[in-house]
Amino acid sequence: MRVLLQNSETKLYFAGPNEWTDDATKAVNFEHIDRASQTYAAENLAYAEIVLEPEGLEGLARTSEADSQVA
Repeated sequence: MRVLLQNSETKLYFAGPNEWTDDATKAVNFEHIDRASQTYAAENLAYAEIVLEPEGLEGLARTSEADSQVA
C-alpha cells in the first residue's frame, strides 16, 4: 500500500518540499498514514489530502486530513 499526499485542487502529488508531480510513481511514499499526516502538518498543506493507493492502482481511496481527525 502506498501512502501519498495529493493537492486536492491541482491533483498533483507531493514529491518533496515545494515540489509536486503529476506522476504518482514519482511521489513520496510515506508508507504510513501518520508519516503523511506529520508532513501535512509540518509543510502546512491545508489543500492536500492523504491518498491510499494499492500498488499498481492509482487513486483508489482518498481521505482528507479533516476526515482523519477524531472528534
